[in-house]
Amino acid sequence: MAPNHTRSLLSRHYIVTLPAVLLFALASCQRHEEQTRTPVAETNPPASTSPDEASTALPADFDRGMPLFPGATVEVVRKPKGSMREILMATGGSVDRVIDFYRSGLEKNGFAVTSTLKVDARKTWSCDFHKGDRQASVLLYPSDADKSRTTIDLMYEMPASSNERLTPPDEKFDVVGPGEVAQQTQDQNEKRSSGWHY
Repeated sequence: MAPNHTRSLLSRHYIVTLPAVLLFALASCQRHEEQTRTPVAETNPPASTSPDEASTALPADFDRGMPLFPGATVEVVRKPKGSMREILMATGGSVDRVIDFYRSGLEKNGFAVTSTLKVDARKTWSCDFHKGDRQASVLLYPSDADKSRTTIDLMYEMPASSNERLTPPDEKFDVVGPGEVAQQTQDQNEKRSSGWHY
């Protein structure tokens, strides 16, 4: 009787232990597979999400009448955001020299200045201006990398021709006549003229 009882205990032990061992082995295999698998984001990096253009050349939509401080170097041209574009430049000129240049250059080139703000303690100056319906602004401040240099942050509204796809098409009609009444049937016109409305 002892051998049957032992056999019964062993079979119960196997029935409980075997599934637990199999589950543990399966879980270990899945963890190993997850650790060795390379995430998709690493193997296929996303397209460039940089807000900057690849080139530092002045864009074709830049108004050539807008003054550019002599000797300033274009450091960054930002991709358009809506109808606005930003150009960051740097110069060795003092903030006061750059302010004088923009004040006289904007007026001389037909731009109307709408507001200015100078903060001497921070060595900053901002100016909002426009020409026609095109808005723009320039912000001057000390460079983050070299406080002896001045950053010129120029933002401007791109011309409407750059945004033609945003403008609804011009609708032209070749219909000539009294309008709504002409589009109704003869029966409806007779009822209207007789004062009978439905």
